This record gives sequence, C-alpha cells and structure tokens, in this order.
Amino acid sequence: MDSQSKKKNILKNIIFCLLMCLVGLAVSLSVKEVYRQKYEKSNEEQIKLVEYRGKIDELNEKIAFLESAIEKNKEAYFAQVTSLANVDSSFYNLLSQYHNNIDSAKEIAGLTEMQGEGITVEIKDSAESEDVYSGKLVVHDSTLMELVNDLRTAGAKAISINGERIIATTEFICVGPAVKVNGTKLFSPFVVKAIGNSESLTEAVKNGSVYANQAVSLSVKIQTESKLTIEGYNKPYKNSIELMRDYKGE
Repeated sequence: MDSQSKKKNILKNIIFCLLMCLVGLAVSLSVKEVYRQKYEKSNEEQIKLVEYRGKIDELNEKIAFLESAIEKNKEAYFAQVTSLANVDSSFYNLLSQYHNNIDSAKEIAGLTEMQGEGITVEIKDSAESEDVYSGKLVVHDSTLMELVNDLRTAGAKAISINGERIIATTEFICVGPAVKVNGTKLFSPFVVKAIGNSESLTEAVKNGSVYANQAVSLSVKIQTESKLTIEGYNKPYKNSIELMRDYKGE
C-alpha cells in the first residue's frame, strides 16, 4: 500500500470518527431533551397537585365552618322555639300544624317515599317489529302519558316508571328507542308502579287505550301488589321554561 492510499484510509477513519461523535452528540442531546421535558412535566404536575391539595384543604375548611354554623343555628332555633313555647302554650301546636302541612305538601308533590297496596304494570314493545318509529308496535311517550293519566284518574297516590317518580312537572319525550322521563332515558320494558286501590287501578288500566292496544301489538301485564314502595322524587324541580329548553335541546 502506497503512502497515498494510507492517507486516504486515515482521512476516512477520521471522518468516520467525526461522524460517530456527531451522532453520539445528537443522541446525547436528544436524551437530555427528553429527560428535560419529563422533568418539566413532572414539575408542572407536582405544582398542580399542590394547588389541588390547597383547594381541597380550603373546601374542607369551608365545610367544617358551615357544619359548625349549622349546629349553632340549630341550637339557636331550638332555644327560640322553646322560649316561644314557654311564653305561649298554643305556639307548639301551631308549629306542629305547620310542619304537618309541609309534610302533606311534600307527599302531594311526590317528594317523599310512599308505601301501600297497588299494582305493577309491565308494558313493552312488540316483538314483531324492530322499527322504533312504528306507530302501534312500540311504546311511545304518549303511551306512557295515557297510562299515567288513567292511573291518576283512578286515584293513584304515587306513580313511578322504571324507578322514576312521576310528579306534576315530569316530562315524557321520545328519544329514538327510548323515552326520556325526568331527564333520564328509559327503555322497554317499562315497569309502571302505582299505589292506590288495586281494584280501581286495575279496572282503569284495563278500560284504557293502552291495554286495548295489546290486542294489536303491545305487551301489557298487570300484577296486583299487597305492598308497594315508591321512592320520592330526588331531582331539582324545573319550571316550564327549563322544560321547554330541554325539549328543544337548548
């Protein structure tokens, strides 16, 4: 090998070494950048975690303060009631009457749990059609409304559909294969519970249009119950404007 070839080989080796050094440097910088980003992200998460813990501590302090205030207000209330009762003997009877009126109003509004005899009505779509928009083959919002109205007319004291308590502002809206009741989507089969005179309720259902429709398509089963329990309505009340917005999807 002549000297010229040796020089070329040495030059190639030098260039190769330089390239390897550059590659190593690039890899090293990339690794450092990845670790730097992870470190910064970890720091950000730690900062957020500290902030969240601080907010939780603040909320816990507010809760403790409010609980203490509630207890103080209760004590002040009972002290005031006791003082008024000592001054006027009729005050306690009047207060009891007001509380009874409130309990009665809650019961009428459907806010309390009710128990008693009644019936269970199971109504479900026809097995003959898979078309959710078929007129008489599926349970619609109007179907449930008719059934509820029949039960109310027959003197039902409390009504629920698949666990949803029916009250004065309850809405029935068809949503594809479901019916939205109290803002909750319910699907077939629909189990309707009603508390009241079981004979009157059964007769009302059998004489209604919903029961008559089973001869065409719908499946309707009535079961007499010696004791039913229907939970109270536990959602926020909505006024007419809010109900219309829900209906329009606003």
